[in-house]
Amino acid sequence: MARFINGQVLTALAAGMVGGLLAPLVWPAASRAARPAAKGAIKAGFAAYERGREIAAEWAETASDLIAEVEAEREAERRAALAATRGGDEQRHGGEAAMPMNGSFRSGGGERKLDA
Repeated sequence: MARFINGQVLTALAAGMVGGLLAPLVWPAASRAARPAAKGAIKAGFAAYERGREIAAEWAETASDLIAEVEAEREAERRAALAATRGGDEQRHGGEAAMPMNGSFRSGGGERKLDA
């Protein structure tokens, strides 16, 4: 029996009793201090969330601008290629603009089928 009542067991029992007696005194003070800390953490979370939304909106706007620029460049390239194609058709057909439509060329008033 003497082995169970050594320094460690007695220390643990004493700490438990002191903790049990002090808990009702410490708990209200700890809860009063924890409330403002919790509110501060929630406010910081809201601020971080709002800042994240602002950053995401800026990224979305930048991406939208880039997409619009690329679409405009592609349209300009397509029009330039179409103009170059029409210019080449004018030279081959004696100055008349020929535009491919459904597998045929319309030139002037007549219609010629493509040779396939």
